[in-house]
Amino acid sequence: MVSPGPDRAEVSAAGLVLVAQADLVGMVRGKALPRARLEAAAAEGVGWVPANLVLDPFGGIAPNPWGPTGEVRLRPDPAELLRIERPGGLAPLQVVLSDAEEGGEPWPGCPRGLLKRTLAEAEELTGCGVVSSFEHEFQLDPEAPSPHHDAFSLQALAAAEPFPAELLGVLAEAGFGPEMVFPEFGDRQFEVPCAPAPGHLGADRALLLRETVREVARWHGRRASFTPLAPGSGVGNGVHIHLSLLGAGGAAPLATPEGGGEEAELGRSFLAGIVAHAAALCAITAPSPVSYDRLGPGHWSAAFAALGGTNRETTLRIVGAGGGSAHVEYRAADATASPHLALGAIVAAGLDGVRRGLGPCPRHDGDLVALGAAERERLGVLPLPGSLEEALAAFEADEAIRDWLPEPLRGAYLRLKRHELALAAELGSGPELSEAYGRVY
Repeated sequence: MVSPGPDRAEVSAAGLVLVAQADLVGMVRGKALPRARLEAAAAEGVGWVPANLVLDPFGGIAPNPWGPTGEVRLRPDPAELLRIERPGGLAPLQVVLSDAEEGGEPWPGCPRGLLKRTLAEAEELTGCGVVSSFEHEFQLDPEAPSPHHDAFSLQALAAAEPFPAELLGVLAEAGFGPEMVFPEFGDRQFEVPCAPAPGHLGADRALLLRETVREVARWHGRRASFTPLAPGSGVGNGVHIHLSLLGAGGAAPLATPEGGGEEAELGRSFLAGIVAHAAALCAITAPSPVSYDRLGPGHWSAAFAALGGTNRETTLRIVGAGGGSAHVEYRAADATASPHLALGAIVAAGLDGVRRGLGPCPRHDGDLVALGAAERERLGVLPLPGSLEEALAAFEADEAIRDWLPEPLRGAYLRLKRHELALAAELGSGPELSEAYGRVY
């Protein structure tokens, strides 16, 4: 006689869990299984097709090394389950990000696994752990411009309620530590900074925060989009990646890079490495054709491979220097990027600077546009790439960042991005392309 399983009400109450892969285009994809099966999935893994890694933003599969062959297993950690209680009697929304394995070993194509290895390398080389927070900008109902432009205003906040207050509560309940939810400069644009998280959890939170914002927006019949440039908005949505190196006894090399001693020297070299590799990093952190409609002078995003403090058009800036919360902010990123690859590549660039003893990196707080091209060239301040094509060329020419991506991940990534460029060319340019990315992200 077959033993009865849990009854229908019990299964329904527990709901489904999406065992997910953090893919290359900033999407959460995976297989849903009953909550009661999660422990078994953690022990056995969930079968997954390697070619799923190269799904493009529009649902197609880019040319790749695997085709229909092969299998990896997604292995989730139940302790990292995100559970969002939904209104109206709906089952909870549950998702857990996973590492991919092949034959019981870490799969070289797993972005999350690569980030973990890079962070372990950082701790071994510098004696510090990495703490990060991804600050997101997004727009509500981007396809329907508001007749009013109430940047940072009480009116904009009140008009969006109850969405902002409910989002704050949901994020807090999920353990994301939301610090603020506020209207930004753009039409119906909002920003959400969250508390820093150690290790890979910062990137995990970034990916899951986007899904949480979209979910809460749906409850109110609205749509949230993280696209780098919403149609007709003129203002881009960025992802500012804040990070610190934290060592034993409270050492924070990135907080005092202008000081003396070994700790400050480590910080200077780490920052100089990020600036030195800024062009190549854009291929990872701003990896869509529409990303470059946002980057550039005059957008308050990032325009130059430089270090600043109060200048918000440098790729990297020191925030709160000398204070207890001092850290650095990387500004040339958006939500079309894999947060795991983005954080990993930034750290890898910093580690290359440490190995090579780079630095000090000059700090530029004045208006770099006003200096003129000749003076910027004299100072060694280079513009960021002006297109994804330029960024990919810089990536392939940059040995340290290029080789940080192991095969087969590197080849798959480059094929995927060139495939995406071809799709973008078919979709058109300007508003048509912005609308297509707005619908996806």
